[in-house]
Amino acid sequence: MVLVAECAHGLGDREFVEAASRRDDPKVLEKELKRNFSVGRLVAYRLLTAAQNARLFFVSVVPDYLVTQVQGVKGARTANEAYRYASDAAGKNGKASFVPYGNLIVPQIKTAE
Repeated sequence: MVLVAECAHGLGDREFVEAASRRDDPKVLEKELKRNFSVGRLVAYRLLTAAQNARLFFVSVVPDYLVTQVQGVKGARTANEAYRYASDAAGKNGKASFVPYGNLIVPQIKTAE
């Protein structure tokens, strides 16, 4: 999955960045959300949960050193570069999805049971 968002002012609010950069299991973050809810932590939780079920690529002007802080996300400078990464990761019979306005949308990935 490719998230496309300019993010000219960085990755987001402080709570999102702190939660998304942790190396904890998303279940730990879920428990924290139940005790102390915030939108930033909820978005981080949803992103980290999606990263467990799909490879996530991020097209943005955000510097690579910031992108690498977010667990499970690989940065790209252009949509074409991200498409190559996603195609390689998905393989011959895989799928790659692009999410426009990635800064406004939190993907939900349903897995086959």
